[in-house]
Amino acid sequence: MKESELETAKVNTLKTTLKPKKTKPTLLERKNLKKNNMATANESFAKIAAHERECTIRYENIEKRLDQGQARFNKLENMIWGLYVLMITSGVLAGMFVN
Repeated sequence: MKESELETAKVNTLKTTLKPKKTKPTLLERKNLKKNNMATANESFAKIAAHERECTIRYENIEKRLDQGQARFNKLENMIWGLYVLMITSGVLAGMFVN
């Protein structure tokens, strides 16, 4: 054989050995795939559960802040009603003494 033929033969053997063969996975490989899928599913459920716990705490804090804001608004509303009473009585008193 010539050198060029040897080189092409080497290249051809390398090409055939490097090509991945498409075969069906064995039973053991399928079981491992199922285990891996279950592991990722369990990890996903754990992440979702942790996210829900964090959101619950966050929403409780938002609720508290809204309640505090509502108390402030009630206080301001009472102050405004007091100002209405003060303005009306001062107008009535001013009308009584001006005449």
